[in-house]
Amino acid sequence: MSNQPFFDEETVEKIREHDKEQFEINKKKANFNKINTAADSYSKYSYENEELLKAFVGDEKKYVKFMTKNFNVWAFFFSAFYMLYRKMYLYGFLLSLFLSIVSNYFLQINMTLLTAIMVLAFCLIVGLMVGFSFNRLYIGSCINEINRLKTEYPTLDTKELCRKQGGKSFFLALIASFIIYLLVGIIMRFIA
Repeated sequence: MSNQPFFDEETVEKIREHDKEQFEINKKKANFNKINTAADSYSKYSYENEELLKAFVGDEKKYVKFMTKNFNVWAFFFSAFYMLYRKMYLYGFLLSLFLSIVSNYFLQINMTLLTAIMVLAFCLIVGLMVGFSFNRLYIGSCINEINRLKTEYPTLDTKELCRKQGGKSFFLALIASFIIYLLVGIIMRFIA
């Protein structure tokens, strides 16, 4: 047996460079697919599933933002309304209900500087929580809806169904917000 290395120094360097490139590629893929929990329910994340998700979101630029960004500015500023706008009705309804009840509570107590600071701090905390969690929550919600569409309508064109069911709706969000506001107003009248 000779003591010669299996690879020469040049080949070893090429292998190291290749490994570094593969590491960077895998790191970018991991950053791009920041939907680990949602991807589990999405079974195998394939090209077809990615196309369905793009169709459901409605815009490729938005899709890329939802998949790659950790913070959503629109969700920060408009939290519950933005959830309703993106057709996440259950989350939007629950958050609207919670925010309405809390804001009505603050309106009923004597407004002082301390109360105003508490309201602003509360709004800021809720906005930050929604802003940081919205993209993952939205993609997970989209994936669940796509899976539901696949099982309920296996013979229909899933991509077309995703286009119709997904996307956004300003009008429905406005109506839902108004109804929630009325319901909370009625509830608060009976409580007070």
